[in-house]
Amino acid sequence: MSGDWIKMRPSLLTSPKVNGIARFLERNESVTEVLSTGFHGRMTEIVTRNVMRNVTVASLLIVWGAANEHTEDGIFINADLTDIDDMVGIPGFGAAMESVGWLEFDDEKFVVILPNFNEYNTCGGNRSANAQDGAHRQKKYRERKRLQNSDVTSDVTSDVTSDHREEKRREDKQPPTPKGEKSVDANFAEFWKSYPNKTGKGAAEKAWQKIQSPANTLLEIIAALSWQSKSVKWTKDGGQFIPNPATYLNSRGWEDSPVGQENTSGMTKEEKTAAWMMKMSGIAA
Repeated sequence: MSGDWIKMRPSLLTSPKVNGIARFLERNESVTEVLSTGFHGRMTEIVTRNVMRNVTVASLLIVWGAANEHTEDGIFINADLTDIDDMVGIPGFGAAMESVGWLEFDDEKFVVILPNFNEYNTCGGNRSANAQDGAHRQKKYRERKRLQNSDVTSDVTSDVTSDHREEKRREDKQPPTPKGEKSVDANFAEFWKSYPNKTGKGAAEKAWQKIQSPANTLLEIIAALSWQSKSVKWTKDGGQFIPNPATYLNSRGWEDSPVGQENTSGMTKEEKTAAWMMKMSGIAA
């Protein structure tokens, strides 16, 4: 069998075969009598080709639907071209389909054949079976999605619970701040306020956490900064040689010896530290 079956698609309206059927119908004055209200003549005298193409596509859809519902393989038994005309209500439509290869009439067997029908369509029985298979596939898909969503919810709940427990354990491990003593964050704030180089605060906070006893060390650091901030090394060239706060803490810079300070003040580093701690504690006058 030659030709192609009518495959319903968005581009069908612009198909050359649709245009051929429309042109065939335009020349048949019987078509005009059916599609108009008493006009005698050709359709070209009252409508455009675009109108006839739309009429063609609508009629093809009727034939295609009838074949799907009432045939097993696209063959209308005990039928001729006039049966196609009656089906769509347009005289000569069967002949127009035959002229473009979308229909064949076998006068010996008296059947109308739609070529390559099974390539693009299925009969009603097969379509019903396919619909059942499709419903089964959809059911399996929904069950699979439900299980996936359930797994995701379970994982998220587990993660949240695990994170909460881990956070709780970390909180339990942190020793309480002794009464009258500043917290680590408060001690760091005091250090940050006193340190003359305000760069890299985040890195400095991490370095502060590594100090074994930040609460006890704070006074030592403040005492060291009292002479370091006035040292020649830190004050020359606008203070560009002041260490980065994180570097200062990581290297325990407050333990450096006050070079040149002993001779000018007569006090050692330990004495300076002790005097500063007494002052900070309110002991010294």
